[in-house]
Amino acid sequence: MNLSFLMLIIPLFITGCVYKPEGPYLPAQVMIVSDQVCLLIRPQGDEKIIRLDINEIGSVNKRLLTQTFTPEQSAVSRGHCISTQNYPFRSGYAYTALITVGSEIQRRLNIHPGTRNFEIRFHLTNYFGGLRATEI
Repeated sequence: MNLSFLMLIIPLFITGCVYKPEGPYLPAQVMIVSDQVCLLIRPQGDEKIIRLDINEIGSVNKRLLTQTFTPEQSAVSRGHCISTQNYPFRSGYAYTALITVGSEIQRRLNIHPGTRNFEIRFHLTNYFGGLRATEI
């Protein structure tokens, strides 16, 4: 009995943990530039955008846009707007955006977590004929 128990437990210790930790969630910023939604983050080093999710809060569809960036599109820097891929934002609605960035250097060195997440929740309103974004 003890031997069969050990035969079951030992392979579990040898194989190790397959859990890949998720990166931290950090705040993003939203602003309106030329009546378009502009998302801003603070990337570090060689981080590039891996994924962009935009959700309309309270929507039946839940996830209205999930954009996975290709390497040619993924470059991002501080102070530059992240493309929302012409998402049809509407005044009077609330949204959440999740931007995941990853580092190729950290991936190659097997440093975990190799990604960081930036999240923002905001409400759009009509303000003197233009859009206004308010964080919620």
